[in-house]
Amino acid sequence: MLKSSSASSTGFSLIEICISMGIISFALLSVIALIPIGLKGNHDAIDRAFATQSLKTVSIALQNATVDENSRSHFTALAPFNRESPEGILEWKIGGAEFQKTILIDASGIPTGDRAQAVEAIVIALEPPQDFISMGKALIVIVWPVQGLKLPVEWSEGRPHLNKKSKYLEMVVYFAPQE
Repeated sequence: MLKSSSASSTGFSLIEICISMGIISFALLSVIALIPIGLKGNHDAIDRAFATQSLKTVSIALQNATVDENSRSHFTALAPFNRESPEGILEWKIGGAEFQKTILIDASGIPTGDRAQAVEAIVIALEPPQDFISMGKALIVIVWPVQGLKLPVEWSEGRPHLNKKSKYLEMVVYFAPQE
């Protein structure tokens, strides 16, 4: 004897399953395509934080510059990152001429003379104080990446010439070294 089946069936057809899998695949690929954008944003934030720390380090070094006890007019700014590295030392005389200096920094935050190891450049234009009661002025520019940056950095009208691909942070610091 034949059983009669009802016209209603339960479950999904193969076509419905294929369409839903296509929609889910498209959504997952869209989300996966956003991962590189998020990683680039994270990398940029790390670079900016490193540059901000370098700005802070140099400005504190300028404000805490020490005077040479013998000459009483020669100042040295020693940042915490350069105790053993002569590349990072800033020296000036009271009433001295304005000067520019570029310090290359490696990934561990230490000044380096090797451009291949440098991850950022600290570019400084310093106007020393004219006497012990006046203020000095420094324009500090942190530039990254160093690749493509022309060294020594050229200046005109008080501004450094930077590569169009370079990212940078800058700050003007007024300082009065302590006697």
